[in-house]
Order: sequence, then structure tokens, then C-alpha cells
Amino acid sequence: GDVTTPTASVNIGRFYPHHFGVVPGDIDNRADWCDQGVLVADGVTPCTSPAWTYMDEKFNVNFALNAENSANATTLNYTGAFAKLNPLASDNTLLFGAVDGTAPTALTARLDTSRVTLDGSGSFSNGGASISAPLAITRAAAPDGPYTALDIGIAPVDSDGVTTLKDLDIDNDTVNDRTQVNAASTTLRYGRIAFANAYGSELLPLSIPVTLQYWDGSRYVTASDDNITTLGSADIVYSNWTQNLAAGETTASPTSIVFVNGVSSVRLSAPGAGNQGSVDIASSAPPFLSSGSGRATFGIYRGNDTFIYLREQH
Repeated sequence: GDVTTPTASVNIGRFYPHHFGVVPGDIDNRADWCDQGVLVADGVTPCTSPAWTYMDEKFNVNFALNAENSANATTLNYTGAFAKLNPLASDNTLLFGAVDGTAPTALTARLDTSRVTLDGSGSFSNGGASISAPLAITRAAAPDGPYTALDIGIAPVDSDGVTTLKDLDIDNDTVNDRTQVNAASTTLRYGRIAFANAYGSELLPLSIPVTLQYWDGSRYVTASDDNITTLGSADIVYSNWTQNLAAGETTASPTSIVFVNGVSSVRLSAPGAGNQGSVDIASSAPPFLSSGSGRATFGIYRGNDTFIYLREQH
């Protein structure tokens, strides 16, 4: 009689996607300060996200990830228990990578993905996931950059071996190893806060100029397009009190120090008669901006600008 050898069937009961498709989205720069068109501090004030972010500062990468068949159609049953990838798992299942395309410069080693599980969003439903992933590029020990063509890529592999089609080379070895998730590149800056020196009478308040700056590749320049960063007077750090000036005899105001075109000032109260001396001031926040110190000196005067010149006649 006829002998029929059955062919083994595999994966009965569900479909496996052929690959993950990416719909690139935007990079939401400075997301901790300006998100979705409003200032995060009050949730009301209109705020336009800039085209750059400071290193060590959070930015959100928004994109869509779809489970697709070989014809690039979404596999709708990749959902619930059948979705074998958790995009926001703590072990970085999306395998984020970063590269600046100008040089190019590989930046994956400095990519901070620890924030993804804290305030990211995105899970699969009917084969698709809308993902918002908070990331940051950590600061180096010495100033570097700016990086003006930062791109972010992913290379997820689910438990069935499904992955993306690669189009981005993040390690500059001529082999594409990630799939780009941002539609347009962004810029990263190495920033700092600079306090100036100032002097005046101990009987009057003293204004200390403060400037937001970033490294332009050779020197620090004013971040004249930074109208978002604020500094709290509670974040002012005092040190090196000298002469008759002691802690508590001068304090900073206002409570919220607002920068316009990267420039602002801190107002120190008058310490009062007999309290001549100096104090160094710096800032402990925000954490993504290092702070140099400026010196405020009370009780030193410039003297008279009027001079009398004598000329001996012979």
C-alpha cells in the first residue's frame, strides 16, 4: 500500500513576523524642561523644544515599531502573549545605539538607556507599538563636541529571532548594524554655567552676571539660544568666606533665576556695615551643566575716576 510520510508542522497556532519595521519619528530635545509644547516646570507656559540637547540631559526619541510580514504588512496578532518583545524592558531589548554622522563618531558607549524603564512608554497592540524612549549622552571628562548630526538606532531581537532590517552604521565599520529611529538628526552640546566676578559696597545689593555656555569645539561660547534653563537661588553654593564676611550675611535672589538668550544674573543682598569681604559662588544644579565659580567682593571701591595732572613750568 501507499506510505505517506507526514511533513512536520511547526509554530501551529500563531504567525511569526518576518521582521520589525520602523517608522522614524522625532527627537524631543530637552524633554525634562520643554515637552509637548509646554514648559515642564508649570505645564502651561508655551515652550518650543530647541534643535539641541546638553550632554547628560534627557531627550525623548519617538517612533513606531511594527511586527511585519515579508510584504511589509503589519502582523496584527503580534499582541498580548504572542508579542515576544518588550520594547521597554530593563535589559535594553531594543539595543539602542548612537552615532554622530559628521566625522562620524561612535557614541553608543556614552548612551544612557537607564531612563527608558523609568518614564518611557510603548507596548505592542495589534502588531504595532508607539514608543517614546528617554535617552541621554553622558558627558566626557573633558569638553567635546558639539555633535551636530546625532542619530539613534535600534537592533531588537525577540525570543523567536525576529529583528529589524538594518540601515545605520553606528560603529563606523561600513556595516549597517542598527535601524535608524529618528527622522532628522539632532545636536548635542557640552554645557556649563559661568559666574562672573563682581565687587561693590557692603551697604548695597550686588548683581553677579551668570551665563549659560557650551563648548563650540575650541572654546566656550554663550548659549544665546537657551531661553529654557532656569536656576534656583536654593541651588547657589557658597564657599571661601573671607575677612569680615560670614555665612548667612548675604543671600541670593530671586527664587527662580530665568535666562534670556543665555544670560541672567544673581542678586546678592547687602551684608551690611562692617561686613566687608568676599565669597565664591557656584551652582549645584542643573546636573547636566558644570559650574565654575565667581567671586563676590563687598567693601572694595574703584576710587575716584577724576585725576589732576600737574605740569612743571621752566
